[in-house]
Amino acid sequence: MPDTQPLPALEWLLRFSTARRIGEWRRWLAEDLGATELAGTSYASALAASIGAKTAGAWLATPASLEARLDHVRLRDRGLLRLPAAQRLQLIEDFARNFGPGLVLHEAGERGFLLEGGPVASAATVDPARLLDADVGPALPAAAQAGELRRLAAEIEMWLHSAALNSEREQSGQRRITSLWLWGGGADAAAAWRGAGDIHGGDPWLIALAGERGVSAVPARFEQLPADEHAVVELAPMSGTPQESLGALESNWFEPLRAALSAGTLDVLNLVANDKTFVVRARAGWRFWRARRGWLAALAEA
Repeated sequence: MPDTQPLPALEWLLRFSTARRIGEWRRWLAEDLGATELAGTSYASALAASIGAKTAGAWLATPASLEARLDHVRLRDRGLLRLPAAQRLQLIEDFARNFGPGLVLHEAGERGFLLEGGPVASAATVDPARLLDADVGPALPAAAQAGELRRLAAEIEMWLHSAALNSEREQSGQRRITSLWLWGGGADAAAAWRGAGDIHGGDPWLIALAGERGVSAVPARFEQLPADEHAVVELAPMSGTPQESLGALESNWFEPLRAALSAGTLDVLNLVANDKTFVVRARAGWRFWRARRGWLAALAEA
C-alpha cells in the first residue's frame, strides 16, 4: 500500500507502538478520562447538559458543504466548515428569526453548534467526519425512525440556500454552508460533568468532557503543551487548518514526540487514529527488530 506522503516520524511512532482497536474515539476517550456516565449517553445530550441546555431533543449541528452529483449528494473534500465567531453569531441570530422560539441554536465552538428542541428520536446517525468526499445517502438516518429529523434537516438546507451569510461567504471566496448536519442526538438525558484533564481541541464533544475547566486551543507545536501534565490534544488533518496538515503535524508534533520518547522526557504517548489506539512508551526504539512499514499501512492493518 503506497503512502501518499513520507512521514518518517509518524512511521517510527507507529512502528514501536502497541496497537488495539477501540471503536468510536469519543466514547473511548470518555471512559479513559473516567467520565463513564458520559460514555453511555448521546454526544449532544452530554454537551447540552454541560452548557445548561435541554438534553432531550438535542443534536449536534455541523456546518457542511454538500454538492449534488448526477446520481447522489456528496460531502465535499474538506467540506466540514470552520466558522469564525462573527459568522457563528450571525447564523445563530438568523436561525432564531426563522425557526425560534421552539428551536434554538447554541454556540459550540468553530466546528459546530448544538441544536436544542429538535425531534426526540433514537435514530442512528453518522459523524460527518467519516463522510468526507463520500456519498452521504447511505449515512442518512432511516426515515421510519427519523422522519421528523430528516424533514428538519431539509428545512434547514432550504433556509441556508437563501441565507444572507452564504451570499457574503460566496462573495469573499468562501464555500457556502449548504447543510447543518444533524447527528449525535437521541432521547436520553445526561448529567453535567465536572471535567478532567487538560483538553485541547475544537470538537464540540470535548466541551462536554472538559466541563468547568473548558477546552483550550490546540498549540502550534508539541513543545508548547504544559510540561509534566496529562494532556488530550485533538488534531484534524482531514478537515483542519493548514497548521493541522499532515506535513505540519510531522514537523511540529510527530518529530518532537519521537525525540521526547527516545530521550525519556515523555513517558507515554497514546495516539488515536482510524478507530485504533497506538501506545508508545519511552525508549521504545530499542525494539529494533520490529519490521518497518509505511504509516498508512500501519494505520490500516493494526
